[in-house]
Amino acid sequence: MPQNAPEKKLSKTQVKAVELLVEDELTVEEIADRLNIDRKTLFRWRALPHFAALVSETVEAAKQAARQKTIANKLVRVDALIDRHARMQQVIDERADWYKENMPNVPGGSTGLLVNGIKFVKVYEVDAKRKAAKASRWIPKKGDKVEVLDEGLANLRKLQPQQPPNHHGIIDEIWQDGSLLILFDDTRQAAPYPRHLVQPRTEEDDNVIYPTREVWPVNEHAVDTALLKEMRATEQQLAIEQGEWTEKRQTTGASVSLDLDKLNDEQLNEFERLIDTGMEPERAYVRARQSKA
Repeated sequence: MPQNAPEKKLSKTQVKAVELLVEDELTVEEIADRLNIDRKTLFRWRALPHFAALVSETVEAAKQAARQKTIANKLVRVDALIDRHARMQQVIDERADWYKENMPNVPGGSTGLLVNGIKFVKVYEVDAKRKAAKASRWIPKKGDKVEVLDEGLANLRKLQPQQPPNHHGIIDEIWQDGSLLILFDDTRQAAPYPRHLVQPRTEEDDNVIYPTREVWPVNEHAVDTALLKEMRATEQQLAIEQGEWTEKRQTTGASVSLDLDKLNDEQLNEFERLIDTGMEPERAYVRARQSKA
């Protein structure tokens, strides 16, 4: 076309024909019927340079818009993953601060990776009837292993169930009034008790235990494996989205080089779609290369 020749403009019907051709949802016959024109007319239009040029421009604009949408969606996903990972890290940091302030002596608490929970344990006790019968026949002697029936010590054991028994000891002295000086095992301190608050204790007694109706709360600290698993999955997905994730695997053939510069726009879109479905990058690359160029 001469440089100074007036540009040929398309009619509204021709512009609509371009839009329908680019949408690629109808056949040529269906487009002609919708526009109420003869099919041969549509073929003649497609042969016109200015008509064909508009078709090419519209196709390229549609491809560019699709690519920009893909990139925008990817950026949104990456931002969401980064935000999610930051929030999980915040949980760890705040939990570490809580442990430092409230439970500084818990091993590993300052890492923020522990979960503090309460579990209830069932309380067991020795056979009281058997011990009472043995106690009624018992004649105290110095050095006997005993346990003290002290209500205050019993209440303290309930508050500290994980501590060693605080009511076990041995008879250190037998006084003239019948009182017994008990040397406690846990503190190595001695205190006098009347005879009726002391009963004999043997290893056999300690091993014969029965469940009671009581349960005691006990603090439990465990590594938060669920949070660690979720963080690792988020980090993996973030690396995949940014093209930085590779997996070690044994292969019997030559490895595939992921040279994305060899993919055209359509193949690149197909590659990104396959990756989003969870397909391995190497396989997705081969499939995209095999798609229509």
